[in-house]
Formats: sequence, C-alpha cells, structure tokens
Amino acid sequence: MKIKINIKKISKRNNLIQSIIYDYPICPDTVDVLIEETVKLCVKEYEDRQENSEMIKVLTMDSIEDSSLSGKVSFGRNYGDKKPNLDKAVANAKQSFEDGIVVIFIDGVQMKNLEDSIVLSDNNEITFVKMIMLSGRMW
Repeated sequence: MKIKINIKKISKRNNLIQSIIYDYPICPDTVDVLIEETVKLCVKEYEDRQENSEMIKVLTMDSIEDSSLSGKVSFGRNYGDKKPNLDKAVANAKQSFEDGIVVIFIDGVQMKNLEDSIVLSDNNEITFVKMIMLSGRMW
C-alpha cells in the first residue's frame, strides 16, 4: 500500500511541504501500527543509506545554501557505523506521540490516541508534525 507522507523541508527558496510516497508492506489499522510501520520504513531507509554511502555527492552552491539553513552542510555520508535499534526507535516514536511531541494528521484530522482505529487507502495524506518547545525570555 502506497501512502503519501508530508515532510517539511527547510529551504530558503522553497520553504514548502514536500510529499513523499512510502510503500507500506501492510495496511495499518490503528495509529499504533501506523507509527510502528513508519519507523520500520525509516530505519530501513537509514540502514540503506549507511550501506550505500561510499559514493560522495558533489555539492552545488544551491545545495550548500539550503543545507546551511538547516545548520548542517554535508555530503550526505553517514560516518557512524552504529546500527539503529528498531525496538528502541519504535518505543521512542510511540512515546513521543503520547507525550504530544509528535502530532499526526490523517487527511487533516488529528489523531489523539495510539488505539484510534484508522482506515487508509492509496489516496490518504498523512502529516507528521514534530512540535518544538520554545524557550527564552520576552523582549
């Protein structure tokens, strides 16, 4: 099942939300399963990047400017060899959702609980939003 996930991309020129299609092996029926399957896909993608990071990209001025806005300019190579722990990643993602650090919207409707039942099709649009807590003083 292919599901469209919205991702916010920080960029000076195109500060837009980008949609990426993920191919889920099973159709999630609850928010809990959706989070678990999404984390599995992301960890797999990360591991693939680790294994295929021998080729170094050429950086253009545009890519350097875009990367500098997010605070890190790199060749996209992962220099660490530590493998991610899938169980810890899934537990962390679920805890972040329960704590309100991550908010999930399916077709514009906010999901509230891990047990919430969902019915997904190929046309659904899912948005994950990571909430950022601001601190500091008022001027």
